[in-house]
Amino acid sequence: SQAKAEMLAFAAMSPQLAAGKEPVCVPYLCKERQAERTALLLRLTNRGEALPKLWQGVACLALLALDHARKGDGSVIPELAGLNSSIEHVLLDTRSDPASGVTAYRAARANGASSIVGAARSAVSVPLGYVETEDVMPAVSYWSSTPALSDQKLFPLFARTFPSDSDSAAAMVTVLRNMGWEHFSAISVADEYANGYMQAVSRNAAACGLTLSRVSTFEYGNADSAARAVQGLVSGGANIVTANVVLLIAFDVDLPAIFATADELGMLDAPYAWFAPDSFFASDLGALLAAGQLTAGLYGKLAGFNQVFISQKSSAGYARYAAARRQASSLMLTAVMSSGERVIRYEAAWRQLTPESCEALGEGGVGPSGDNGYNASRLTAADFRGPPPEVGSYAYDAAAAIALAIQNCSSNGTDGALRDHAAAAARGQELAAAIRGLAFSGASGEVGFKQGLGDRATNGLDIAMFNWQLQPAGGGGGGEKLADVAVLRYSLSTLLTPGGEACAQNATSSLPEPDPMWVWLGGGSSPPRDRLVVERERLAADLAASQQRAREAEERERQRQVVLGAVLGPALLLLAAGVLLVVRHFKLAKRRRQLVWRSTRKPPRLRSKASGEYHLFLSHTWSSGQDQVHMIKRRLATLAPQMKIFLDVDDLEEFGTLADNVAASDVVLLFLSRGYFASKACKIEYTAACRLGKPVVVVHESDENHGGAPLEELRDQCPDECQSHLFGSRAVVPWLRSAPFQLVTLKKIVAVVLSAGGGEAVAEPGKQAGGGGEIARVASEPSTLPRESRVGGSSSGKLERAKAASAEAARRATARAMAPRAPAKKVECESADLYLHKELKPAAGLGPGPGLTLLYSRHNPGARRVASQLAATVAGCVAVEAPASVGGGRVLPLLVLNARTFEGADGEALAGEVCGWRAAFKETVRANERTRQRQEAASGLAKLTNRLEALTGVDVDGDGDVNEKCLAEAEGRGCSLTLGSNVQSGQDSLGEASGRAQPKHGGAVGEASERVRSSSSASGADSESEEPAGGVEMGRLLLVHMLEPEDDGCRFEQVMAQTPQHLVDDKLYSQIALPWFHAPDYRAAALAVLSHTLVKEGSSAPSSRARGGTRWWPSTRRAPATERRASGRLMFRRRSSAPV
Repeated sequence: SQAKAEMLAFAAMSPQLAAGKEPVCVPYLCKERQAERTALLLRLTNRGEALPKLWQGVACLALLALDHARKGDGSVIPELAGLNSSIEHVLLDTRSDPASGVTAYRAARANGASSIVGAARSAVSVPLGYVETEDVMPAVSYWSSTPALSDQKLFPLFARTFPSDSDSAAAMVTVLRNMGWEHFSAISVADEYANGYMQAVSRNAAACGLTLSRVSTFEYGNADSAARAVQGLVSGGANIVTANVVLLIAFDVDLPAIFATADELGMLDAPYAWFAPDSFFASDLGALLAAGQLTAGLYGKLAGFNQVFISQKSSAGYARYAAARRQASSLMLTAVMSSGERVIRYEAAWRQLTPESCEALGEGGVGPSGDNGYNASRLTAADFRGPPPEVGSYAYDAAAAIALAIQNCSSNGTDGALRDHAAAAARGQELAAAIRGLAFSGASGEVGFKQGLGDRATNGLDIAMFNWQLQPAGGGGGGEKLADVAVLRYSLSTLLTPGGEACAQNATSSLPEPDPMWVWLGGGSSPPRDRLVVERERLAADLAASQQRAREAEERERQRQVVLGAVLGPALLLLAAGVLLVVRHFKLAKRRRQLVWRSTRKPPRLRSKASGEYHLFLSHTWSSGQDQVHMIKRRLATLAPQMKIFLDVDDLEEFGTLADNVAASDVVLLFLSRGYFASKACKIEYTAACRLGKPVVVVHESDENHGGAPLEELRDQCPDECQSHLFGSRAVVPWLRSAPFQLVTLKKIVAVVLSAGGGEAVAEPGKQAGGGGEIARVASEPSTLPRESRVGGSSSGKLERAKAASAEAARRATARAMAPRAPAKKVECESADLYLHKELKPAAGLGPGPGLTLLYSRHNPGARRVASQLAATVAGCVAVEAPASVGGGRVLPLLVLNARTFEGADGEALAGEVCGWRAAFKETVRANERTRQRQEAASGLAKLTNRLEALTGVDVDGDGDVNEKCLAEAEGRGCSLTLGSNVQSGQDSLGEASGRAQPKHGGAVGEASERVRSSSSASGADSESEEPAGGVEMGRLLLVHMLEPEDDGCRFEQVMAQTPQHLVDDKLYSQIALPWFHAPDYRAAALAVLSHTLVKEGSSAPSSRARGGTRWWPSTRRAPATERRASGRLMFRRRSSAPV
C-alpha cells in the first residue's frame, strides 16, 4: 500500500515536472537523509510469466554486492574491503518489457533513487536511457550490449559492465571465418539488442569476405512469428540451396517455437551448424524441459549447438567470485531485525547459502516489496552447489560499481532530486563521471570503461566458444543434461584489429587447438562444410565434366576429319595446312607489332578517313624537332597502321592549307622544342587548334643536346589566350629515347586519338567554320613568309598562290563543318589500356639460388620507396635498410639521385656508406679475379698432364686411365724405343701405393710424375673458389635518377654539383643511372627496366667461380665416356676427391 501511495504521488507531480515547475514536496519523498539510494531494475519475469530461476540467482548476486559494500567485505572485490557504505536499494522488476521498464523506473524515482543498476535487455535500456538522460540519472547495466547505447550524444550517463556487441559480434564473425565457412544465415528477434548485434555482424562479415545469405526476424514472445522466421531460411523450393550455418539471436522465451520448427525442417541434424551469442544458455533449455515446453527428444538433439561470446571465466576476479560462492562455512546468512531497521550480515560463503538467505537480502530494501517479481524461494540448495551464472558476475560488478562511485564522490548525496533540479543534475553528473573513472578487479574480470565512453573495456577478456554436450545429470536421478563445454578460447587482441574490427591479420596464426571432444549436430566429430561452397564445387565439377565431354567429342570429330582427309586428299590437306600456317604466322607477326587492347588483345579500330582528313596533325618546328616528329610518325605507322597522320613534308600541298589541315584533324600534336613558340608557322597551327577546340597532346623535348628546352621556359613563351587549352587539359608528355619509355609516350598519343572519337570533331560546326576562316586569314598575313621554306621558295608569285589557296581552304572547311555527320562513338582510353606484345615486361623473379638483397640507406631520400617497389616486383629480391646485417649471398646497393641526395648531415652519412659499398664491391672483384687466375693455372696443369700421358703412356695423374691412342700416335712419330719398352714397367710402378720406390724404367719419367702430383696437389687447394668475407658478394652500385618534381627530381648536373668530389673522382658516375618517374605508366616502365637489371645482377655468378670437379665436353657440357677421351678434346676441371 505504501508503494502504491508513492506511485500515485509521483504521477500527480509528473505534469508539474514536465512543465518545468517546482513540484510540491511529498513528505516521505523529500525528507533529508544522508544515505544514497540505488534502484535495481532487474529482469525477474517475462511480462508477468516466470523466467528460468537463474535470473533469481542473478538478482541475489546484485543484492549481495550491495551487502558487501555496506559491510566492507572484500572477499570478491578487494576494493570493497573497508568500504562500509550506507547505500540503500530499491528492487524492481522490468518484466523484460520496455513499457514495464519505464514504469519500474518511475517507481524508482518515486522512491528517491539517485542511480540505477540495470536494465538487462537492450530493448529496455534504450528507452530508459532517454529518460535517464533527461533526469540526469546515472545507470550501470549488467546485460545490455547493443552498440546503440554507445552513442554519447543520446546516452551520456549510461555505463555497462557487460561488453558491447561491437566486440562480441566482430569476434563471432572472425570465428565463423576461421572455421572455413563463406556463407551463413541468421534468425534474429526484432529488438534493440538484436538490431545492433546484426548491424555489427553485417559490417564485419563484409570486411571478412563472408556472405550473410538471408536474415529472418520475428517478434519477441510471439511463437508463430518465431516459427515463420525459421521457415523463411529454407523457403524458395527444393531446388534452392540455402546456407547451413545458422546464427540465432533470441531469448529463452522464444526457443521452444524456434527449435521445434527447426526440428520439423531437419535443421537440427547434419550438415547444419548453429551458433548463438549469450542471449540464452544451456541451463535455460533445462528449465524449459522441466517446464514441459521442450520434449526430451528435442532437448537431446541440441547437443552440438555452439555459443560464442565474451566470457570472464578465465579471469582472476572470477576465480575469487567462484571461490567465495563455493567456500564451505558453518555459518549462514541470517536476517536480524533491530530498532525497526533491517541489518543483514554476510558471514558464510555461497556454498552455504539458502533460498531464505537470498530472500532476506531482497527484503533489506526500501520502497515497493512483495510485488516486485523477486522470488528467491524458487532457488534450491542444489542451485548454490552448482556453477554460478555468468550474468550474475556482471550484475555483481554493476552494483559494486555504483557503490564504489558513490564512495569516490566528494560529498554524500541527498534525496533532493524532486526539490532542487540544479542540485540533482550536478549530483548525477558527478556520480556518472565517478563511475566511468572506476578501475577495479571485479567478479567478471578487470572492470574499467573505455576512454570517453561508458562501454566496458575488454582488456583481459577472452572470447570463448562453448559446445553443448550431453552429460550425466547427477544427483542420483539419472538421465542427462546439456552442459556448455568450452572448446575454444581466444584472446580479443588476437581476433580483432586495434580498432575493434573483425579479421585481424594475425588471427589465423595464433589460434588454439580445439577440444578433441567437440561434437556437432547429429553426432558428428568435425564441422560440416559450407553447403553453398559444396554446391558451387559440384556445379564447377559438372561444368568441367561437361566441358571435358565436349572436348572429347570435339577430339573424336577432329580425328574423324583427319582420317577422312588422309583418305581423300593428304596432299591437299597438307597444302591447306601450310597455307593456313603461313597466313597465321604473318597475321601474328603483324599483330605483335601493333598496339592492341590489353583486355581483349585485339587492335583498336579507328574510323576511316576520307581524302584530306586525318586522325593526328603533327605540329613542330624544323629547326629543333624535325627528326623527333619523323620518328613519331614512323613508329605510329607500325603501332597503329589505321591511323592517318599529317606531316607537312609528306602531306602539305600548299602553304595556305595549313588551317584546313588542322580543321580536318581529330587531334593536334604539339612537339615542344627550342624555338617552337617563336615560329610563325607553328603559331598558325596551335592557334587554330585553340580556336577550334581541338584535342591537343603536348610532347616535350627536354634534352638540350637534341634541341630541347626547359618546360617552364616554353610555357612562359606560350600566348596567354592559349595557356589553358594547351597546358590545362592534359599533362605534358615527355619525349624519351629509351625504347620502354618512348613506347609509353607513343601509347599516350594513340590513347588521346582514340579518346577523341576516331575522327569526330569535338567543337560545334559553327565554331569550326568561323575558326577555319579566321585561321585562313592569319595564314595569309605577310608575317608567315618564313614558313614558305617548307613548300619551296619565297617569291611574290608563290605568295599570291598561297593567299588564293588559303581562301579556298577556308571555304572547304566551312562547307565540311556545316555538313551533317553521324555521331561517332566516343572511346575513353588511357595508355595503360593499350598493350604491345614486344613491350618490356617486369621480370618474374631471380630463379633458383640464394636470392638478392637490395641494400639501401636511410640517409638516401626516396630510396626506401624505390627499394620496396622493386622488391615487390621481383620475386626473390629482398629490400634491406643499411646498416642491417646480411646473412650471405649477393648484395646490390641502391643509390637514388634527386635534389636532396648528399645534402646536409644525411648527405655526409650517405657518402660514407657509398664509399663502404664501393670498397666492398672492389674487394669482391679482386677475390673473383684471384679465383679465376687460380683456375686458369689448374687448367694449364691439367693440359700438361694430358700431354705428358700422351707422350709417355704413363698414368701420370694416378687416375688409372692412359690414353692408348695418344701413345700409338706418339710411337708413330718415332719416340725412342727405350721409353716405349719401359712403359709397362712405369705403369706398374706408378700404380702402387704412394710412398714406394721410383719407377723401374728410369728417373726422368718418375721425377716428372712426382713433380706433377705435388704441384697438382698444391694448385688444387688453391684452385678453390675464393669467397669474400662473410660469404657476401657485393654487386655494382645501382643508380636510380628521379626526374620529376613530385619526387624531388632534378637535372643530373645538379646531382653532380652536390656530390662530394672524392666520390666523383672515384668514378661514381662511370655507369648510367636508370630513370625513375612519378607518373604511374612511366614508373611501371622504369620498374620493368630495373627489374631486369636486378635479375641480371642477381642471377649472374662471378666468372671465376669454380663449377665442380668433373671433366666436361666443351660443346655439350656432359661428362665424356672413357673410351672417347682424346687429346685436345677435353676441358679439364679439378676433381674433388682424387688428385690430378
